[in-house]
Amino acid sequence: MSIERAMDILRKYPLCNHCLGRLFARLGTGLDNEERGRAIKDYLLMRIHERILNEGLSDELLNDIKALAMSGHEPSIKFLSNMGINVSPVKCYVCGDNIFTRLNEWADNIANSLRSLGIEFRSFRLGSKVPLDILSRELSITTEFNVSSAESIKREINRELGKRVSAILGVPFNREEPDVEVVIDINTGSVETQVMPIYILARYRKVHRLVNGEGR
Repeated sequence: MSIERAMDILRKYPLCNHCLGRLFARLGTGLDNEERGRAIKDYLLMRIHERILNEGLSDELLNDIKALAMSGHEPSIKFLSNMGINVSPVKCYVCGDNIFTRLNEWADNIANSLRSLGIEFRSFRLGSKVPLDILSRELSITTEFNVSSAESIKREINRELGKRVSAILGVPFNREEPDVEVVIDINTGSVETQVMPIYILARYRKVHRLVNGEGR
């Protein structure tokens, strides 16, 4: 999907940087979705500004800058402010009050829940429960605009939380063969943890050998 289509989307749906960038997750390297979304908005504003310099200001171009500003794009807000026009950001259509501002808080809660297990583990897997209305709004955009370069909000949340928890605990994030599994409900903030059966069996056998001293 062409990046220019991002303006079509923002005209109808205000999106935070994360939710816009996620629509283009397969484009570009070395960027997370927040950086990608911000870069796209910067690019769109520059294109609009170029047209204003060449063609003059029109209602169409002014409305596009307002759409960018409503999505929380600070340079667009400042651009309009310099023209004497004040526009305030609105809630992201997909995630609402930008749930991604709570990632560090949730990562701390998850790390504390894993510590409270009182066991040593070498890896963990992380999942999330995302409200259906968020998933539905995300799907409505990808369907309406035929987006083929997107990733799901659950995948981004899991990845970003996994990186943060791994940094806090010094334990790798492993999707395939984890010792423990943790799931966070982003609606309530509650955390569920589960020690994987293979890990329990391995620990049991190790203790069994030490107790009996048989070296089996």
